[in-house]
Amino acid sequence: MASKSQDAADLFLFSTLAMLLGPQLVVRAIVAGVRTPFLLALAGYQDILAWAILLWIFGGLSTLCASPQVRRVALVVGWIACTFAASLTGLHLVIYSYLAMPLTFRMIAISQTAGGIGGSFSGALRAAFLYIVQSIVFALLAGCLLSHRAPTAARSLRRWICSRYAVCAVIIFVMMARWGIADQTRYAPGLANPVWALVRSAFEPSAPRATREFPREYLKDFRPESRFPTSGFTRITLKSAERRLNVVMVVMESVGTRRLQLYGAPYHDSPEMIELARHGEIFTRVYVGQALSSSSMAALLCSIYPELQWFAVTRLSPKIPIPGLPAILAKHGYRTAFMHPGTLSYDSDGEFLKAHGFETVVGRARDENVSLDYSMLVSAVKWISADPHRPFFLTLWTMDTHHPYPAENRLDYGVRDPFLNRYLNGIRTTDDLIAQLVQALEQRGLADNTLLVITGDHGEAFGEHGQKAHGFTVYDEDIHVPLLFVNRAIFPKPVVNDSLVRQIDIAPMLLDLLGVEIPSQWQGTSVLSAKRPERAYSFAAIGKFTFGLIEDRLKYVYDFEDGRAELYDLAADPLERIDLSGDPKWTALLAEDRLRIEAWMSFQNQYLASADRDGAQPTGTSAAAGH
Repeated sequence: MASKSQDAADLFLFSTLAMLLGPQLVVRAIVAGVRTPFLLALAGYQDILAWAILLWIFGGLSTLCASPQVRRVALVVGWIACTFAASLTGLHLVIYSYLAMPLTFRMIAISQTAGGIGGSFSGALRAAFLYIVQSIVFALLAGCLLSHRAPTAARSLRRWICSRYAVCAVIIFVMMARWGIADQTRYAPGLANPVWALVRSAFEPSAPRATREFPREYLKDFRPESRFPTSGFTRITLKSAERRLNVVMVVMESVGTRRLQLYGAPYHDSPEMIELARHGEIFTRVYVGQALSSSSMAALLCSIYPELQWFAVTRLSPKIPIPGLPAILAKHGYRTAFMHPGTLSYDSDGEFLKAHGFETVVGRARDENVSLDYSMLVSAVKWISADPHRPFFLTLWTMDTHHPYPAENRLDYGVRDPFLNRYLNGIRTTDDLIAQLVQALEQRGLADNTLLVITGDHGEAFGEHGQKAHGFTVYDEDIHVPLLFVNRAIFPKPVVNDSLVRQIDIAPMLLDLLGVEIPSQWQGTSVLSAKRPERAYSFAAIGKFTFGLIEDRLKYVYDFEDGRAELYDLAADPLERIDLSGDPKWTALLAEDRLRIEAWMSFQNQYLASADRDGAQPTGTSAAAGH
């Protein structure tokens, strides 16, 4: 028989675990935005189930097991579980406030250890630590009062919770709550219990697998051998010019079209870009393959779609032997440089950049979470001035619009979300930086002989479809990005281009414009071609494996893990709020688009693997056969 001290210790653990449900439901009320007890119980059904399982395990061991040794081990494990659950609850409060998602192993892996997450959340992690301490102290005090001041009540509670009636009641409640809450929330990840979400994610595959046969002709959408012949189009006679055109590409971190004044957003955040567009070509339908910076880097510089799994190709194969845009231009006499005010260590980005032709790569040892974009501009102007007589290719990748949005909060944009206001100020700071860059080029007599390319690596979400930040979805707030070509000599008047453009098409467009041959290994094509791409593909991996396919004005969204399809008319419904997938007239299109996604899944990772394995001549023919 167990001693009285053993019984007291078991009861104290049980009482403390029971009391921890309170802080968890407080967090649930905050993240789910509910206030009434009934809705809170529905929204927190996963929390209630998770805590019931913990109480069944440790309460049951203490009442059913007679072995003192086993009970002591259970006591130690129970306190570890108690501390872990409280800690994860506090961390969940912070991560959800930024991302509207629970922490998962996939998120940790993609962010390259928890240090990557901390780089964005460093200030808020202190608040998480405080909440963790408060939760544990509350649970300990409440558990102590319950087990020591009302031991009879605590034992009665333990007996009831561990009874078959309680088990049945919890199971019935969870089933009913899941059904009841399904109609009130469309994006379930925000309701996931943090402990359950983290444990469950440990058993998820690292990549989706194709399961269906598809017509082999579908491979032409992304197979390099399908490259469309270029039209030979040029706006000025570059080959007869005294020197080649300089190229400066400004990649605005986390800037999509959704909140950019240049694209009609109701915020005065990009007046300088609007002025520059008077002598430029603005592309209205540009889509990224994945809303992650590393994947965008590979798309912009090597014209390849992303690896369809957790990790970016820059991390998996930073020296993948597919020709890089800077290396190609270097062979034609260009100086090349890449500059960024943050770290280039995540996903081996720095190694990737050097391996693909940048002679000069400027970054920092770590992210400072302060505005440093201006210092990058100073370095860029100094580099340009060092040898202005040689043609150059310069890429500037900004940072002020990456969460937690370190730009100074100078203007009030009248939005309720303080993070969104900081983000809009970051766009305005980037807009000012671009104006100063153009001024520096004009002062050195280089503006007319320099093509300025302004784009975004991906967009940024602020809860439109449940998530925040980027990388979780394939909705337009994540993947629809700006693209503006600026040069007074090439564009004497503004040009608007409504062609469908993929991010992987930007590098081929630049080479086409410069009169340089496009590498056969690139998956993109120039929209200056005689025939243009018909479809754009996209992928998200941080939350769930989700795919997007855009054809004409329709977007197909497929949740691979839940097997759920959505369809949107982007012309009539640009905010993607009206899902057309339930309309029978789209049944055939939905089936076709699903097979096109299967074709991409069968092809993409094998293509990149063959490129890495076979050197600079990937065949792209090793994909699973269609019919």
